[in-house]
Amino acid sequence: MSSHHVIRENQEPAVLVQDFSALDLESFGQLLEWSPTVVTNEDSVDILLAEGIKVDILFADHELPPLQEHTKVVPQEGDFLEVALRYLIDHNHKAVNILSSYIPTNIGLLAKDINIVLFFQSKRFVFVRHTYEKWKPKGEFVYIDDSLVKSFQGLAHNSKGTFVTTNDGFIQLEFNTEEFVLIGEDI
Repeated sequence: MSSHHVIRENQEPAVLVQDFSALDLESFGQLLEWSPTVVTNEDSVDILLAEGIKVDILFADHELPPLQEHTKVVPQEGDFLEVALRYLIDHNHKAVNILSSYIPTNIGLLAKDINIVLFFQSKRFVFVRHTYEKWKPKGEFVYIDDSLVKSFQGLAHNSKGTFVTTNDGFIQLEFNTEEFVLIGEDI
């Protein structure tokens, strides 16, 4: 018996590449497994093309010659990541994986409209609200702004912005804000 997967447009998380080096090639390949929409800018397009990766949407601040068949070039006005995220939201994308060398200032405000996973400085960040619960092995680090933590279990405060898991098992964080909170873990 065989199974069939129907891929609907925008079903898979888009991949937004600002900094190709934010993730190793093998992990990046896993993000591309189900043929997501790949979005980048002029700074990263050449390396993606050199790796043989099809670029679906390219943000540029000036006219460019055609790069690949079916690559849509979109004018970039403002911060690339914020502009690209708003574009994805406007085009009904529900989730995005971002490879970046920085964390945009207002990215948390967009988390209500699109599920964001951000790869930055060898860490994986997610945006959550109210509480966060996950199974983790002992000795792993969790990165979060201390001022947003109301309570925590299964963790010990290590240093400013860093907690460490105390045992194998579930950790839980509760937040003192209604806003989305950025939580990071080592890749």
